[in-house]
Amino acid sequence: MDKQAILKTLEKVKTGSPARKFTQTIDLIVNLRDINIKRAEEQVDIYTDLPYSRDKPVKICGLVDKQLLEAAKTHFDLAIDKEEFDKYTDKSFRKIAAQYDYFVAQVTIMPLVAKTFGKVLGKKGKVPNPKAGCVVPPTADLKAVRAKLQKQVHLKAKIEPSIKCAIGDEKMDAEKVAENAFQVYNRLKTALPREENNIKDVRLKVTMGPAVKVDKA
Repeated sequence: MDKQAILKTLEKVKTGSPARKFTQTIDLIVNLRDINIKRAEEQVDIYTDLPYSRDKPVKICGLVDKQLLEAAKTHFDLAIDKEEFDKYTDKSFRKIAAQYDYFVAQVTIMPLVAKTFGKVLGKKGKVPNPKAGCVVPPTADLKAVRAKLQKQVHLKAKIEPSIKCAIGDEKMDAEKVAENAFQVYNRLKTALPREENNIKDVRLKVTMGPAVKVDKA
């Protein structure tokens, strides 16, 4: 698969979907083959940084103590001080878990985060993950953390042999969307047991449109 093939498919995706009253997300779908995701060693669970930020801002909640509280208030969309953890019930926190894309936790209070919010975040797949850069030291630069998460995507195949991730939106420059797609494809390829041979096909779609197959050449 090359960049020109991605660009051609992007054009088909955009022209083949009726105009909507909102800006649709562009999703990349990679279907896998000859892989047994019931085996832990063949599952996919990796993160990669995109060359270009998706235009839609990610929403981040910080779970911190006083060392990072002011920085979290400045750079994140919500900051919850550990002193306020006990104010939340599972029911009230479920609403927050649904609203935010990432939860960033201060490493020194991670056991308390797990005890208080682990059940809810676990069901949402949003437990702060060190691999994603979401477990940070008390001296962390949260502005840099936000910038990294804005460009990051999670590539995961543990239930079905398919991976889907957002790589941009309709208003984003097509060249940038293609670069993001190419980055995801190449990163995923290196994570698979038989690399490109484990990729059945690649498709692109907008939120309300059909998935269009990307030609290999």
